[in-house]
Amino acid sequence: MRNQAILAVTVIGALAIGVAPAFAQTQWNVAVSSYAFAPATLNIVAGDKVVWTNVAEIPHEVECHLKVAEGVEPPTCVADFEGDVDVGQSFSYVFTTPGVYLINCNLGGMHATMKQVIVVTPF
Repeated sequence: MRNQAILAVTVIGALAIGVAPAFAQTQWNVAVSSYAFAPATLNIVAGDKVVWTNVAEIPHEVECHLKVAEGVEPPTCVADFEGDVDVGQSFSYVFTTPGVYLINCNLGGMHATMKQVIVVTPF
């Protein structure tokens, strides 16, 4: 009985200091083809995970940098990350901050047309 009371106090205390149960995230899959991300636009919720899988026959990059993104409103990337995606491989990122992310592949400057916009809304 004493152990049950301690457990109840511990759980109530955790809730009182803001420890909330984890929410299941949604996983979004993106195909990285020869010169495109599919889909080209994603609307997701903070906490969601995006997995990019290279289905092309050449390597690619998935990158987003804290800089002005030409042609996107608002013209910023909210986080800074990048990952190499070799043929048949995947790279994933969990988006925790709401905002607009311009994803591109800048592998050797040859894939400048490969762009994706991800809009992350608050949970």
